[in-house]
Amino acid sequence: MTPQTAPAESATGSATPAPGPRPVRALTGAGLAVLLLAYLPVNMTFGSVNLLEPAIVTDLGVTVSGGQLVLSAYTTAFAATLVVAGRLGDRYGRRRLLAAGAGTFGVASVLAALAPNLVTLVALRAVLGVAAGLFTPQVL
Repeated sequence: MTPQTAPAESATGSATPAPGPRPVRALTGAGLAVLLLAYLPVNMTFGSVNLLEPAIVTDLGVTVSGGQLVLSAYTTAFAATLVVAGRLGDRYGRRRLLAAGAGTFGVASVLAALAPNLVTLVALRAVLGVAAGLFTPQVL
């Protein structure tokens, strides 16, 4: 048997319970569905731009290398954000980072769809990558 420790006494003489770890709640089926639905646009964004690259090149009047830059901006920003976002989720709360990442991803997606030129599109794709990188570790 292990010895039990008595609760610590405060300055007023009353016993205060020792702080313990927070209880962990189990993930429900509805919670899993929400997480998977939130992550679906990230997966779709990787593949959809590969298919849309010829249209992007034509519509914006840029070279093929400009189209590749659109792809690279998202992927690079996404990869660079993953580890840091995991640590931020541990520190500030996974739910908070999931909401911030998903909200930023939604707004940046709409703005990227309306981008008038290559520079704006590449910048917004980088923002999309950072947003996706923010909430991906929270889903995993």
